[in-house]
Formats: sequence, structure tokens, C-alpha cells
Amino acid sequence: AIAQGLLIVGASAVLFGVRWGDPMAVGVILVVYAIVAGGASMIVGSFAATPSQAGALGPALGMVLALLGGAMVPLEVFPPVMQSIAWVTPHAWALDAMGTVVNAGAGLGAVLGHLAVLLGFAALFFAVAVARFRRVLVGAG
Repeated sequence: AIAQGLLIVGASAVLFGVRWGDPMAVGVILVVYAIVAGGASMIVGSFAATPSQAGALGPALGMVLALLGGAMVPLEVFPPVMQSIAWVTPHAWALDAMGTVVNAGAGLGAVLGHLAVLLGFAALFFAVAVARFRRVLVGAG
């Protein structure tokens, strides 16, 4: 996830002249979001019965969360109820943090709240995955 984020940021800056703003803030957002993605991947892995099933579930879950979180369509075009629902996804928090840095020229301090929420998602995801793996390993799953 970190490599993919760096590729997107680097390639878009070089090829299209995208100005990403404060490199420290962008880097921290990418790292924290990669941790969230790791936790989500662990959840998928804990529920999948086979590697093929995980390979199918992971992208599907990611696409649904991305759609709900505003990664495919800007939240501004969503109806109000969908805009509220979007905030239960890590995507909305990460996109808003990145938008704050890129569009408002803000630094790391301006997105600390976003990062705290994203780290909360990561902690929740890893906790669910660990609990699920524990159940599977002791035979109760």
C-alpha cells in the first residue's frame, strides 16, 4: 500500500505536475492509510477459506468501501444521507485529510484528528482480525 501510494504521488507529480503540498503530511497520511489497509487485509484473510477467496473478497470489499467513502465519486455529489454514511469508512477520512493538505495548503497539524480516526480504524481492524485468527486457530471458527 505504501509503494502504491508513493507511485501515485510521485508519478502524478512528475508526469502531470500535481502539487501535493507538505511532503511530511502527505507521507504520514500514506503510511497511516497503509496501516489501515493492512488491518483490512488481515480481516479478509481471517475470513477467507482459500487464497482465491481472499483474492476475490479483498478487491470487492475495497471497491465497496471506496465507493461509499468518496474515492470514486466526490462526496459533494452524494445525497446528504450518503455523505453521512461515508464517514464510517476510512476512505472518507483519508481523502479529506489529503484534500486538506493539497487544497488548503495545510500541514501535518491540520490533519492530526483525521490521522487519529484512521489509526482507530487500524486498531479496530487488527483487533477483529486477531480475534478471528485466534478463533480459527483454536478450532472454534
